[in-house]
Amino acid sequence: MLNKKIDIILVTGFLGVGKTTLLNRLIERYKSKKLGVIINDFGKISVDGILLRDLLPDSQNNSIIEIKNGSIFCSCLSVDLVTALKEYIELNPDLLIIETSGLSDPSSFQKILKENRVQKYFNLLSSVCLIDPINVIKLAK
Repeated sequence: MLNKKIDIILVTGFLGVGKTTLLNRLIERYKSKKLGVIINDFGKISVDGILLRDLLPDSQNNSIIEIKNGSIFCSCLSVDLVTALKEYIELNPDLLIIETSGLSDPSSFQKILKENRVQKYFNLLSSVCLIDPINVIKLAK
């Protein structure tokens, strides 16, 4: 039974801006906590999942769920996201870190939580959007 809401840190940003590097740092920072990680890769192979499995200490207390082949905020994969979130309700980690695909638009995240009646189990602690400071000006024009 869940005694408290599960804190979520949502890490988002375009391809190649450092999401996985930040995820590595977050895992290191919170290594004393029971962690859950959802990795969303747009491709068929989750390279980040392979790299991160070795970083998570004591795999009995920590877990990674990989969602591939699209964006978890798109209707095609939002069911997979909700399924993963429901698994974490049962596993009850201290912190859930979600790394989105570089092509994701996370603006529907709260709506997905609400529509699937799971928002009462989670607390969006932080949403971090990384940018490439060199190329962001070019993209904004």
